[in-house]
Amino acid sequence: MVVKGMKRIFVYGFILACLTLGAGVIGAWSLLQGTQNSASEGQKGDLELSMTVDKTVIFAGEDIGFVFILKNNGDENVSFWIGPPFFDAYLYDSNNVLVAKWTDGRAFPPYIEKITLKPGENFSKTIQWNLYSYNQETEGFIPVKPGQYRISGVWLGEPHIETSKIGITVKGTNRLAVIEDEEGNRIAVEPLSDEVWSKLVELFHSGEMMWIGGKVEVFINIQPDEYYRWGFRFKPETITVAEVTAEGLQATIQDISENLDYWLDIGQAYVFAKVTDYFMGNELQVFVQLSSDIITLGENVTISAIVKDDDGNSLEGATVTATIGDLEILFILSDYGNGNYQGTINTSIVNEGTYKIVVTAQKEGYKPDQTSLKLTVTTNTLCTIVIEFLKTTDVPNGVWDDTIEIKEIYDHKLGGKVLVVKYITATGGHPDFFLDAPEHHYAVITLNMEGEILSAFCVWANFHGSRIWDLINQRWI
Repeated sequence: MVVKGMKRIFVYGFILACLTLGAGVIGAWSLLQGTQNSASEGQKGDLELSMTVDKTVIFAGEDIGFVFILKNNGDENVSFWIGPPFFDAYLYDSNNVLVAKWTDGRAFPPYIEKITLKPGENFSKTIQWNLYSYNQETEGFIPVKPGQYRISGVWLGEPHIETSKIGITVKGTNRLAVIEDEEGNRIAVEPLSDEVWSKLVELFHSGEMMWIGGKVEVFINIQPDEYYRWGFRFKPETITVAEVTAEGLQATIQDISENLDYWLDIGQAYVFAKVTDYFMGNELQVFVQLSSDIITLGENVTISAIVKDDDGNSLEGATVTATIGDLEILFILSDYGNGNYQGTINTSIVNEGTYKIVVTAQKEGYKPDQTSLKLTVTTNTLCTIVIEFLKTTDVPNGVWDDTIEIKEIYDHKLGGKVLVVKYITATGGHPDFFLDAPEHHYAVITLNMEGEILSAFCVWANFHGSRIWDLINQRWI
């Protein structure tokens, strides 16, 4: 009993030690990552520097608003001789390496002034920064890559003060549209606004041209892609779509690229363009099958769908719908979990015929996917007409089992129906056929509105190549 008790004490002690160690590791990691709050502080002597940001999660290219406040907490006046920019913001990567400064690559007025802070007074400044870093060789700005960063505020006077770091998450836009102007040139646009994005997708489907643009900015990390070769882009949060725009802001993609300094001074530009394609970081894939692609009128057909993301992972929570033919009826498939969806259509809502079943999968944050299948709805009456007709020809000749499959049904432009029928013969038959094995045949049969057969032609598959047999007149064509 003593041994068991000692073991129990040892186990409990080991667990407690692990918990204590884990708490210490987690605490150290939290300090390493910086605070996740939107405010940070730093202090030297009686001077306190605080920095507040208006957001800690942004899309690449989106501005963050900064407020810097230097406060005198002492009992005496403090004076500085200093000129712009007064404050700075430092961006660090996840390895605590300084990767960008707000002041890099920017020009400031060349003057200094005396700033005096009485006890309790403060000096403040606000800035906007998209976290882009400056490239001295190209004299342009490089967009920040998606990832985890930390940012601090800095007072550039003496004493030099830096605040603690605030965690910043930069997300990729995950979506871009390709627009083509009247000259046939294309460029990618990456709007942050859901409303603008919806409009661009709408333009893609309609093919309509509108004025698309926004604030012009240098974009130097040119990818080996025609959409990113122009040396500029429209700033994501400023992209708009309009039917009309000021004449002085109208341009072409090539014009903006060749006269970039001019358009940077103007600030905004718009090109008359259409949307030729769009992409999202996450795309859906929908795989569909029917319980049967040939069914008797009035029976149910089951639609089964599997939805996956572009990595092949099963995806729950999608909206999967189906339409049949030109009917303005939307069937919603039920979500059975693990990416499986299923629904039922009762074919009594249609007439006999061949219909296209269109299945669409959608989910917020993903590019939708769509696929289609063919469904033939037949009737016992049509089957009977075809079977009785084939019995009057020399094709069966005792080697046909009186069964057929109506594969497709179409409405004839003059009325009536056109049927595509499949049946199988075995051996024997017409002297010219010399069949010695099962053979699949397809016949195209035309019926008038009264159900009378007007024409019937059989395509002989294996032994006669593309030869066509006239079933009514019993001859080759």
